[in-house]
Amino acid sequence: MKNFYSNFTYSTLCFTLFSFFFFPFSSFVSAQDLIDELGKEESKKTREYVFATFKSTHLIHGQTIEMTKKNALDFRIAHRFGNIASSNNEHIHNMFGFDQAADILFSVDYGILNNLSVGAGRAKGNGPVNELWFGNVKYRVLEQTKDFKIPVSISLLAQTSISSKRRTLDAPESITSFPKWYHRFSYNVQAMIAIKATPWLSVQLTPSFIWRNLVAENDKNGLFVMGFSARAKVNKRSAIVFEYFLPITKNNATFRQYFPMVRGIKNAGYYPPLNIGYEIETGGHVFQINLTNTAGLLENDFLAYNPHNWAQGQFRLGFTIARTFQFGKDINPLTHRHTKKKLLRDLKAKAEKE
Repeated sequence: MKNFYSNFTYSTLCFTLFSFFFFPFSSFVSAQDLIDELGKEESKKTREYVFATFKSTHLIHGQTIEMTKKNALDFRIAHRFGNIASSNNEHIHNMFGFDQAADILFSVDYGILNNLSVGAGRAKGNGPVNELWFGNVKYRVLEQTKDFKIPVSISLLAQTSISSKRRTLDAPESITSFPKWYHRFSYNVQAMIAIKATPWLSVQLTPSFIWRNLVAENDKNGLFVMGFSARAKVNKRSAIVFEYFLPITKNNATFRQYFPMVRGIKNAGYYPPLNIGYEIETGGHVFQINLTNTAGLLENDFLAYNPHNWAQGQFRLGFTIARTFQFGKDINPLTHRHTKKKLLRDLKAKAEKE
């Protein structure tokens, strides 16, 4: 009996001590886990994304990571004139290119979701294949946060183009002879990777792949291109914008060469697109004036074909105007503001609560 009493007393003491030390610790761990989970949920709710890495879905010629918002329609007109200067003084007779229209593009993009849009348009074209009708799908995969925990924004683009140009039956070796109906098609896929490094500077890399169903003998169907874009804010509503696209190809694989302008090569047949412009935002409009050596406006065109050299005066003036119309319930598509009926309903509901 004594032994039983001693063992019972010893067991009770051990259990008491164990409960005294362990259960508070267990409760502390559980409470800490709960606090951590609440913190994670709160951080998700308060996560702030960067605003306006770029002011538009396009910079000069190329796409940006920016999306057309849900239920919004983005309408765009772009125009490129002729060469400002030339070796034979032709620019004096065509008013420094103003008498010529190198390319004209109309396009519309519609936001299905905030991160998904579709677009369509038509470009005159300036390469060997023109009269280009195109459609595209754009999707934003990732969006940069202000605390840089997500350091970049990423958008993807898939674009198809078809030429309505008449067949050149008298030149069967030409790529516009279109022996098969599918020879009229070309494709462009891109990944836009951008960072808003500071409140005034945004930069973007754009790896691209172009595929054309019919090409010349000295060319390849597939072409990789790396694009670099930047936007430097001048003030609240204007900025300087820049683009450069470099084809990634083996030496002598095609007629394209690396840095022909820097190397002083004239009439090389292809020069990397180099564009600079000034951008102004006025409410729902984004207006841009630019200088560029690219005559084409669609990626399927100017990334594959660009024989114009800055060093030979083969650059041109251009402009782009973009206008966004926001649709949706109780929203005026012109002003992007709530309608009077919506405001009155909100005021009435607020008064009833009070």
